[in-house]
Amino acid sequence: MVIAGLQTILTTSIAVSATLAALAGVVMLERIFHDKLKELFNDKTYFLFFFMVTGYMLYSLGEVALYMTEVVMKKQSFPGIPDVYWVGGGLFILVSFIVLAFQLMKEHYTHGKLSSMILFAVLLVAVVATLLFTITLGPKAHFLNYFYPIISSLIVAFGLSVIFFSSKLDHFGSALSLFFLASCCILLADVFYTSVVASGGYGLSGIIADVAYLAGYFLSFLAFVAMRLKVHSLSQ
Repeated sequence: MVIAGLQTILTTSIAVSATLAALAGVVMLERIFHDKLKELFNDKTYFLFFFMVTGYMLYSLGEVALYMTEVVMKKQSFPGIPDVYWVGGGLFILVSFIVLAFQLMKEHYTHGKLSSMILFAVLLVAVVATLLFTITLGPKAHFLNYFYPIISSLIVAFGLSVIFFSSKLDHFGSALSLFFLASCCILLADVFYTSVVASGGYGLSGIIADVAYLAGYFLSFLAFVAMRLKVHSLSQ
């Protein structure tokens, strides 16, 4: 009963946090066009922010869609509409962090940072893949159950450029750092959620996953707010 009650509280909190992030993402996306960010920065920067904002907004909309279908309408389907949002969001975010990593490396290249990033990326993806195929899911789960934690690990791997080049991020360093931390939380949640999928029960893994998802969506919301405030100040 205690775990069931906690699950209900966390599920509702995640939905509220995701709704706030989705609304902030919609506002931020509108501001990108309204404030003509393309006139303030180069094409790559505009492309990067458009993909990043769209990606995190889609992630949040996916969580809202999941709550509406499973909790409000009492319907369950996998894959479903939420997965369309999450797959699209993951791809958008990954592309944005790849562009950011290559842009920062091109402008501020150091051999040590490049080697460290490559080593970290390989190790992270290898560890996540090993956990999925040998410990939690095994080799016969649905493709999407592998897709989410693996793409999250790739996002975090390329997003590490935010940490390595934090002093070079100029105006949007705070927002980018918050987005990176949000992706770290989502990766943690995705990995623990595979244990829920494999076992069919909620338990401690479910609690950890939900707390991490809650943190991830709330950090996304804070990132949108930080980015919106910065765009407003630059547009004055």
